[in-house]
Amino acid sequence: MSPDANGSIGWTSRPTRRAVLAGGAGAVLAAASAPAVAAPARAGTAGRTSVTTGTDFAVAPSPDGRSLALDLLGVLWVCSASGGTARRLTSDLYDLAQPDWSPDGSAIVFQSYRDGVFNLWTIRPDGSAIRQLTRGPFDHREPRYSPDGRTVAYSSDAGGSYGIHLLDLATGASRALTDTSAEEYEPAWSPDGTRLAFVVADTRIDVVEVATGARSTAVTVPAGQVIHQPSWLPNGTDLAYHLFRAGLNELASTAGTLVTGEEVFPFRARFAPDGRYFYTSAGTVRTRRLGSGSAGTVGFTAALTTTTPKYRKRARVFDAPGSFPVAGIGSPAVSPDGSMVAFRALNDIYLMRDGGTPGRSSATAGGRPTRTSP
Repeated sequence: MSPDANGSIGWTSRPTRRAVLAGGAGAVLAAASAPAVAAPARAGTAGRTSVTTGTDFAVAPSPDGRSLALDLLGVLWVCSASGGTARRLTSDLYDLAQPDWSPDGSAIVFQSYRDGVFNLWTIRPDGSAIRQLTRGPFDHREPRYSPDGRTVAYSSDAGGSYGIHLLDLATGASRALTDTSAEEYEPAWSPDGTRLAFVVADTRIDVVEVATGARSTAVTVPAGQVIHQPSWLPNGTDLAYHLFRAGLNELASTAGTLVTGEEVFPFRARFAPDGRYFYTSAGTVRTRRLGSGSAGTVGFTAALTTTTPKYRKRARVFDAPGSFPVAGIGSPAVSPDGSMVAFRALNDIYLMRDGGTPGRSSATAGGRPTRTSP
C-alpha cells in the first residue's frame, strides 16, 4: 500500500484477507501542516433511539426455531423468531459477528475483534457466562458448532493462509482439518456431522470428510462471480450459498436458485426445524420455505443509547500560507556516534544534528516512502 500523488492511501497489490476482514486498516497517516483553531467545548449529551433495520448483519435461528440471534452493529442481540423487541447481550467493545447456536440452545458462539485480532467467544442466551475460547496473534473466525455440540469448526490463518480448524470444546485443543496455500474459510457442518463444506478463494465450495480428510469440490463459479457462506439444506445433500454475479446478490443452491431480486446480504441461509429458512436482505430479516415463492419479514426493534462526548472540536486549515509547527513527530532514533537524530514526520524520514535544522533523508528525498500491503 502506498500514498498517491495527493498523499492518499491506495492498494498497490491485492490486500490480504486478514487486512480486509480487519477493516482494511493498514495505516493511518496524519500531518498537521497548518494551525488548528479551537472551537468552544461541547457538553456531553446522551439519549435513546432505536433501529428496525441494519446493514450487513447475519441472523441465526435457535435449534428450537423460537429465537433469533442477530449481530447488528457489532453487538449480539436475541429476539423472538416472530419478531419484536431485540434484547442486547453484549457491549460495543466486542465488535462481534457470525453468531451460531449450540445444538442444545444453551450457548451462542461468535467471533470478536475485541483483542485486535478475531477470536472465538461463547455466551448464554440470557447474556451470562461470556467466555473466550481462543487466543493468540492469529485470526479465528466464522465459528460453527458441530451437530453433536462437541466441536467448533472455524477458519484461521494460524498456518500462514486461512484454513479450516476444529476446536475440541472439552479439552480446548485445536487441529487443522484443511490448510493449503489457498484461502479456505466459512465452514458449514453437514446435518449428520460427518462432512464440512467451506469456501476456497471466493470461487468454489469444497467438502471434506472429517474422519478421513477426503476432499471433493461441490460448487465452482466462473471468473467474475464470488461465492460465500455455504450451508446445508435439510436433506444433507444439497448446499445453499451466497452468490454475487452481474451486480446481483442472490441465494443460490445446488438444487436451484433460492432468492433473487433482493439485495441479499452475504451471510448463510439458516434452516429452522419447521422447514423455514432465515436470511438477511435489504436491511431486514427475511424468511421463506423451500419451494415457495413467497417471503416474509421478521420485524425487530433494537434500542440504542446515543452519546455525544464532551470535547473541543478543532477546525483544521490546510491551505493557509506560511510555516507552522509539525505535530505527530515520532519514532526518534539516535545515530551510533550520537551526533544526529532521525525521526518520522509528514510521512517522511528527517535527520537533524544537535541544534540544527531538520532535513529530509536522502533515502526518501526523491518521493514519499511506500508501504507494502500487510
